[in-house]
Amino acid sequence: RLQGNRCGVCDSPDSGRKGAFIVDHDHACCPGSTSCGACIRGILCHPCNVLLGYAKDNIDILANALSYLLEAESQREDPAADSLIQYRLSNLV
Repeated sequence: RLQGNRCGVCDSPDSGRKGAFIVDHDHACCPGSTSCGACIRGILCHPCNVLLGYAKDNIDILANALSYLLEAESQREDPAADSLIQYRLSNLV
């Protein structure tokens, strides 16, 4: 089974709604809801599929969202949070 039946983004074993996971594909190759098969990226739960859809599969939008959340987390002035943020940033692809 693809990805061990887990979401490719959040690693959840739950599809997030009734039914199966969503087969995610590159919309630059195949706009719309169907794929040629060559541009399949993996499977996603419903919430993560919606996340990518609202972000328009745009890496810059997603990176800005991550920066926004990390900045808000760092505002707590918590030394443990600062080291967690540095760890998360160092492990980004």
